[in-house]
Amino acid sequence: MTIPIPATILHAEDAINLLQNPTFEDGTTGWQGYGGTLTYTNNPVHTGSRAAVLIANEAEAYIFQTVHVLAGHTYIFSGWTYQNDLYEPIIFLRISWYGSENGAGGEISQNDSLGLVYKLSNYSFLTTDHCIAPANAHSAIVKGIVKIAAPNQPASVYFDDMTFIETITAPTSTPTPTPTPTPSSTCAPDLLTNPGFEEGITGWQSYRGNLSQVASPVHDGNFAAALITESFDTKLVHQLINIQGNGTYCFSGYVWKNDPGIERVHLEVWFYDNPEGDGSYLFRYPSTEELISDVASYRFLSTGERTAPSNARSARVNAIVVPHSATPATVYFDDFSFVGPAFS
Repeated sequence: MTIPIPATILHAEDAINLLQNPTFEDGTTGWQGYGGTLTYTNNPVHTGSRAAVLIANEAEAYIFQTVHVLAGHTYIFSGWTYQNDLYEPIIFLRISWYGSENGAGGEISQNDSLGLVYKLSNYSFLTTDHCIAPANAHSAIVKGIVKIAAPNQPASVYFDDMTFIETITAPTSTPTPTPTPTPSSTCAPDLLTNPGFEEGITGWQSYRGNLSQVASPVHDGNFAAALITESFDTKLVHQLINIQGNGTYCFSGYVWKNDPGIERVHLEVWFYDNPEGDGSYLFRYPSTEELISDVASYRFLSTGERTAPSNARSARVNAIVVPHSATPATVYFDDFSFVGPAFS
């Protein structure tokens, strides 16, 4: 799945927003809620004077709206979301395609954005990127989804400035990673500590997961890392690196996802304006793909080359793991790389 930064949809800024009341200035008119209580608030908002707030109290809750679509046409669903909840739910967007005119009947297929994790101090952008409606689709239900760990851990999540547009301009293509890629020579040297986990887990930290060194399976060398998840919460394997503002960086690595208990895995880089990586990040960008299917081999993920903000002083590289449930599950990592100009 290709998830670009918001600027990549600017070519479609003149497209008609197909949503009713996309900014929630008319309260919740046009929207419905499932698995929680949907209302609106005057604070916090992204723009305007109102935003939606979903108080989720079921394992999966969402706001949604049904929209008419044309089969074979290309659409983008985007929006801004915010959460600063104690239990840190997972938030993402979804387009569900239907053959009926009103979203009734069985779902044909779905397209998801990447998910937000961690508590944030402001609104963050989510998008599904360009999605082609199936050949037999006549409607879509667009959803802002909130997943909580347990019914006794409710969460309040805010949504604002949602868009569902049909695009005409073809999206910019993204190179498909090859099975054994080599980072571009313009990105050097590797800035990670212990990128291949040959020195145990030195240099790495895990968030809500048990990270350890293993001898099998490995991609290269003698060792790799295993992350065991035993709860519903999103897990991270991460490392903080000092960088140069305006430098070009790329983060990549190999992931073994072959456990049905793992829903998805992707990489992300978060840039900060301080060397300690404290506070809210300036900007984040994900890998060009995420792993959803289960395969008994290592697969390559990469963010591609991206330019750090001019005031960036550090970057946190993350492997983000979203479990299906609290059932124990394991994912493996090896041969990570974060290349670009070193801090000076």
